[in-house]
Amino acid sequence: MSVAKNMVAALIQKLGLPAPLFDNNVCVIQFDAHLLNFHVDDERDELRCFVRVTDVPADREARLNLYRKLLQANAFGRRTAGGQLGIDENETFVVFSLVFPVANLAVDDLKVIVQNLLNLTEDFQRELGQAEDAAPASIASPSPAGFGLRV
Repeated sequence: MSVAKNMVAALIQKLGLPAPLFDNNVCVIQFDAHLLNFHVDDERDELRCFVRVTDVPADREARLNLYRKLLQANAFGRRTAGGQLGIDENETFVVFSLVFPVANLAVDDLKVIVQNLLNLTEDFQRELGQAEDAAPASIASPSPAGFGLRV
């Protein structure tokens, strides 16, 4: 098993969840209402994590407002902690993703990364879920540190 798969398996074991099942190097784990996708890149020893944030509105103005908010949030990676907000290829939902090497990563580090990803996802859900609002709004900063990983 690759370093990245071992890392995900160790995290899942630490959280007391059933062993992860990888299908084509992808593993999906549910944390509260979030389905967190882990994609392992064996060649690069990288882990790609992504989670669905919100739906893309059908209304043209609301959709344009959502796209504007995505661009603002992605600018310089400041509001995304280096992650990326984007839309799926069918333009039906927004995803938040993060790619990182796992070679020198400890399981506790991965736990912090996953928790931060989920905290930011919830912040973006609150902000982007209001895409119908015409007025610009800033995206909230990440939730306070120390918030435990929820299963």
